[in-house]
Amino acid sequence: MIIEDDYDSEIRYGAVPLPTIAELTPDRTVYLGTVSKTLGAGIRLGWMVASQSMGDRISATRRAIGDHPSVLLQPAMTSMLCDGEWDRTVRTARPLYRTRDHVVAAALARFGELRGIRAGLHTVLILDTATARDVAISCATSRVDVPILDYSTRSHTARGGIVVGYGSISDDELDYAISILVEAPEAALLS
Repeated sequence: MIIEDDYDSEIRYGAVPLPTIAELTPDRTVYLGTVSKTLGAGIRLGWMVASQSMGDRISATRRAIGDHPSVLLQPAMTSMLCDGEWDRTVRTARPLYRTRDHVVAAALARFGELRGIRAGLHTVLILDTATARDVAISCATSRVDVPILDYSTRSHTARGGIVVGYGSISDDELDYAISILVEAPEAALLS
């Protein structure tokens, strides 16, 4: 069984969506997606595309585990999917996140390699681990939370960096965060 996460597929701007493994091997692949990014993580709803036999086994396991998504939200989400409201919501949000992505990239490109641009709700600025920590500490003094890439990677060989998220903040908050952030790398890189 191959489990494929539908990560960032609906929040892409400029980047062509990658073909799915599920398209190539539908009988062996479980394709998963969620509305956590587009409608909110607290909703805890998603979808699964699987062959009948795999779907039956997964559903039985899910029932045995319990902790099901809200019975009120499930029909509401079904309605949003069927009447096209979810697609409209995503299409409306995409230009906002595209603009934020460009703003972050323009502000940070001079400090190092950027990853994650043109898709998703965050950008990663690759920095050495010590510089990334210095940047995070500097930003924290101005109440700007900048997660360090080390916290989300498993390998000691992974490069350091910072994660700049822009999905759940206002444009004014993003502008403030960027104004603090662009000062932090300069200070850290010059020390």
